[in-house]
Amino acid sequence: MNVENDSEFEELEDDDLEGEFEISIEPRDEALEAAGISADEFETALMEALEQREEFAVSTGTDDDSFPELEETQLTIRGKAFRLGDLAMIEVSPVSDDDEEFDDDEEEEEDEEAR
Repeated sequence: MNVENDSEFEELEDDDLEGEFEISIEPRDEALEAAGISADEFETALMEALEQREEFAVSTGTDDDSFPELEETQLTIRGKAFRLGDLAMIEVSPVSDDDEEFDDDEEEEEDEEAR
C-alpha cells in the first residue's frame, strides 16, 4: 500500500523532501493479527485518518512541517485508538526524475487503452 516502525523509518533531511516524494505504508501483519485487526479494517481506518489529516491541513493552512510525524497518526478501529507506527512500516522517499518519467509513460499507455 503506497500512500509512506520507528526504527525502520528512513530519516530524510528537509532538503531531500523538496519536490515530490512517495510515502509507502506497509501493514505489519503480525501487529494487525496481535491486535485482532483485519487488513480491511486497517485500510479503512488509514484512509479515514489520512483524509482527516489532509482536511485539517487545508482548512487551517497548516504546512507539513508543523504536523506530527506520520507514525504518530492515530487510527481508530472499533472505537480503539492505535498509533500508525505500531501497525505499519512507513518509508518516505523522494521521487526521482526517472520515476516521474515512468509514471508519465504509464499514464499515456492507460489513456491509449481507454480510447
